[in-house]
Amino acid sequence: MEDVVLLLYMKDEDYGRRLLRFLLRQKNPRLHPELVTSEHLVQDRVGTPTQKLWVLTDRDEVAEDGKKEVIYLSNEQDARGKKIFQFQKAEKIYQELLRFLPEDLSGQRAAMAEAEEAVKGIYGVFSPEGRGTALLSAMLSQYLGGRGRCLYISVAGFPLYYGENLSDEPDFSGRGIGDLLFSLEQRDFAEREEKMRRPFGRAHMLLPVPHFKDLLDCGGEEWGRFLQRLVTDCGYDSIVVEFGQISEYLLDFMERCDRIYVPEYGDGV
Repeated sequence: MEDVVLLLYMKDEDYGRRLLRFLLRQKNPRLHPELVTSEHLVQDRVGTPTQKLWVLTDRDEVAEDGKKEVIYLSNEQDARGKKIFQFQKAEKIYQELLRFLPEDLSGQRAAMAEAEEAVKGIYGVFSPEGRGTALLSAMLSQYLGGRGRCLYISVAGFPLYYGENLSDEPDFSGRGIGDLLFSLEQRDFAEREEKMRRPFGRAHMLLPVPHFKDLLDCGGEEWGRFLQRLVTDCGYDSIVVEFGQISEYLLDFMERCDRIYVPEYGDGV
C-alpha cells in the first residue's frame, strides 16, 4: 500500500503553515504533508514506488500530470472535480481531503465517520435546582457544533439566552420555538426554521417562548414531532435542549432525548 506525500502550495504561506500544523496533528501514519513555497519545488518533486505525490493548492496554474495529482482549494462551493471549499474549518477540509485520497488511506476515515455518528442525537440538560444548565448547554452546543450541525433550544422556565447575545432587555417579540410548534404540519417547516434560527457561536439557536406557560399545552407527541422535523427536515446532527428545573412538560420531553446531562455541584458551590 502506498503512502501519500501531500504538498501544500498556497498563495498565503501563513495559511499554509497553519493548515500544515493541523494536518500533522491528525497523526495519520499514511499521510505526509509538506509545505512548499515555490512552483519549481512542486514541479521538481516526483513520487516513489511507496509514496504517491498529491498537491493541495489554491493556485489555478498548478495542473495534474503523470507525476502528481492535484486537489484545488476553491472560493466557491463547487462539488464538481477535485475541489474543496477553502473558507471552512480545517477539520472539514481534512474530512473532504480524505475523500479524494486513495481508499487504502481510509482506515482513519472510517474511524472519523464512526466518531461523527456517535455524537449525533438529542441532548437534554437538566438540573433539579435549575443551576448550571445554561452554561453546560452552551458549552455542549459549541462542542457539538464543531462536529456537525447543532441547534440549541431552551425550554427552561427562565432562559438566560433570548438571542445570540446576552442582554438586560431581551427582545421578546422575535419568532422562535413557539411559532414553530404551531407549524409542525406545514410543508415549509424547514424554510420557517431557517428564517427564525439565529447564530450561536458554532451552533444555531431558536428563541425561547416569552413565558414558560406557553409550553404547557404541548404533550409528548408534539415534542417528538418537533424534534423529528428539526432533525429530518432541517438537517441537524444534534440538538441540545436546556430544561432547567422540574416543570410540567419535563418528563414528556425528556423521553425524546438520547442523552441526559445533569450538572453536579460540590460542597460550597
